[in-house]
Amino acid sequence: LGSAKEAKKLLNEVWDIAAHTPFEFAPLAEVTKQLIAFGYTAKELPNLLMHVSDAVSALGGGMEKTQRIVTNLGQIMALGIINAREIRDLSTSGINMYKALSEYLGKSTAEIAKMVTAKMIDAKTAVAAFIDYTENRFGGFSEIMSMKFSGLGATIRDFFARATGELTAGLYQIEQEIMRALLPALQQVINYLVLNKQAIYNWTKEVYAFWIRVYESLKIVAIGFKSILFLFSLK
Repeated sequence: LGSAKEAKKLLNEVWDIAAHTPFEFAPLAEVTKQLIAFGYTAKELPNLLMHVSDAVSALGGGMEKTQRIVTNLGQIMALGIINAREIRDLSTSGINMYKALSEYLGKSTAEIAKMVTAKMIDAKTAVAAFIDYTENRFGGFSEIMSMKFSGLGATIRDFFARATGELTAGLYQIEQEIMRALLPALQQVINYLVLNKQAIYNWTKEVYAFWIRVYESLKIVAIGFKSILFLFSLK
């Protein structure tokens, strides 16, 4: 990365990505190291990681799919071009790179296929097309999914992992981290409740109706037992 300062900056950016996505810091840090090894720069990585996260959040698949996409993007960078194999592999993850390149370059998919066969599309162009494609279709999905309770759990776990790892930085700094991390998390809970208020209301009505039915059934059973006791009490 060139310097300790750049490494720390990138680390903080990965923490921030983890805080705004359903994914935890540790696996994101691991794929970041892999992308660096493939030749991506620290400046390119945050934006690329966020778009990969948006795509996976929208398409589903978790870290396993994230790893596959990262590997494909890494191999594209290592080769210096995009080839049919990486396009095929990305398509299995839900990314139509023929479509992405067609839209980005303003050419038909047939023309793109010929250019890929002729090795005419370099890695930088392919990655830019990937980012453009995911931005247009999946932009913001990571933020939405991080509001779900499972994603919120990952966000909170990341916060505590980060706070624990920085204890030596002093209590004041940790206090600031707590405030900075918990307030967005609480906001996410509020946003989730607001966005899903109708579904929550409907579920509450169903639960209430269920227990009313149980209550009415128990009343009938109680009346039945009372009748039996009455009959047995007759001489």
